Amino acid sequence: MRSRNREGSALVLALIAFIVLAATGAAFFSIALARQRTTARASTSESVLHIAEAGLDDAVNKMTAYANTANPPTGADFAVIGTSTTSAKYGTVTQVSGAVNNGSYTVFIIPAYAGKATYRLVSVGSKDTEKRAIESWVAPDNLSPFPDFGLFGDVSVDAGGTMMSDSYKSTLGYLPTVKVHGGTTYTYDLANGSVGSNGSVTTNGNSKIFGNATPGPGSTYSGGGFVLGSTTPASSAVSIQPVSYNPPAGSTPGSLPAAVTMAGYTNKVITLGSAGSTTPTVYHVDSIVFGQARTIRVVGPVVIYSEGQIKLNAKDEFLLEGDPASVQIYQNTGDLHINGQALVGMSSSLKKVPNKFKVDTATTGDIQFNGGSEVYAMVNAPAASFTQNGNSDFFGALIGKTVKVTGTGRFHYDEDSRITSNSAFEYKIKSWKEFVP
Repeated sequence: MRSRNREGSALVLALIAFIVLAATGAAFFSIALARQRTTARASTSESVLHIAEAGLDDAVNKMTAYANTANPPTGADFAVIGTSTTSAKYGTVTQVSGAVNNGSYTVFIIPAYAGKATYRLVSVGSKDTEKRAIESWVAPDNLSPFPDFGLFGDVSVDAGGTMMSDSYKSTLGYLPTVKVHGGTTYTYDLANGSVGSNGSVTTNGNSKIFGNATPGPGSTYSGGGFVLGSTTPASSAVSIQPVSYNPPAGSTPGSLPAAVTMAGYTNKVITLGSAGSTTPTVYHVDSIVFGQARTIRVVGPVVIYSEGQIKLNAKDEFLLEGDPASVQIYQNTGDLHINGQALVGMSSSLKKVPNKFKVDTATTGDIQFNGGSEVYAMVNAPAASFTQNGNSDFFGALIGKTVKVTGTGRFHYDEDSRITSNSAFEYKIKSWKEFVP
C-alpha cells in the first residue's frame, strides 16, 4: 500500500515538475519572441533612418548637379529640381523621391528650389510601417581654389611691414567702422580677414589682423602685431592645387582687335568684350604690358590667355564696365606687376566685386603690388612669390607660394567671393537633426 502511495506521490511530483518546466519554457519562449520583435523593430527603425539619410544625400547631390550648368540635366532624376509642387504641410516645395534598401524616401526642399540660396530639407524615410525623418539646412559653398583666407602663402607669410587685414561683403560695399578691443580703438569692417600658411606666419608690431593668423601644422606664429582671432597652428595642411595653362587648341598669341597690341599699346583707351553678351570673348596674347595712363575697358565677359608677363604702370586702369563684364586671365610664365596708382577691377560707379576679375597663373615668377595701387581681384598664384611694396589696397583674396609685406598693405577679404552667382559651387549640409514628420 505504501509502495502505491509512493508511486502516486512521485507521479504527482513529476506532473508538477513538468507543468513548472513547461510554464518556464513558455515564458522564456515568449520573452525570446518579444526580444526578437523588439530587435527587428529596432533594426527596421535604424534601417529607415539610413533611408532618410540616403534621401537627403540624393537631394543635395541633385541640387548641386542642377545648379552648376547653363543647361540643367533633363533626365527624370534631375528634372524634378526644376519643378515645384504644393505640400499641405510645407507649402510650395520641390520634391525628390526614391527607393533604397527595400524602403522609400521623400524629400521636401523648402521653399521650392529657385537657384543659389539656403534651403531647409525634410527627408522622410519609410519601410513597412516604420517612418523616420531628418530635418537639415543646406547652403551653397564655393568650389573656388581659395581657402578661407584673405591671404595664403603655401610656404610662408611675412608681414614685416605695416599690414592691416580685415574682411567685407562686396554685395554691401566696404563699410569700415570704429570698434574697441581691450580699450584700444580700431577701424575696420568685418573680422574675417584671416591670413594663413602651410608654414610660418610672421608679423611686426604695427600689423593689425582682424581675423586669424594661422600657421601650418608644426609651424609657429611670431611677431608683436595685433591679432583679433586665433594664432593656433592648423591641424592639417591646406591642399593647394597647381594651375594648368591650357589656351584654346589652334589659337596663337596676338588675337586682339585689329591694330591693338597689349605690349605698350599706343591707344589711350581700348575696349574688350562684347557689350550685353553673356558669351566670353577669348584673347590669346604674348603679354599684357601697359604704357602709362592707359585704360582697358571691359564691356562683356572676357577670357585672356597670356603667354608672358603682365604689367600695369602708373595710373593704368583695367576696368570692368557694366554688369555682364568680367575678366578671367590665365598666365603661363613671367612676372605680374601692378605699379603705382594703377586700378584693377570695377569702375568707381559700380559695386566692386573681386570675383569678377580672376587671375589664375602658373608662373613661378614674382607678383608685386606697388605703391598706390588699388586692386579688386581673386589672384591664384600657388607657385609665385607675392610682395606688397608701398601703400596699396587689395580687395579679394590671394594665394601665393610666399607672401611678403614690406610697406603699408591693406587687405580686405571679400566674404561674398565664395558664393557669388558666377562661380561653381556645391551644396553642403550645415545642420542635421532627427525630425518628427
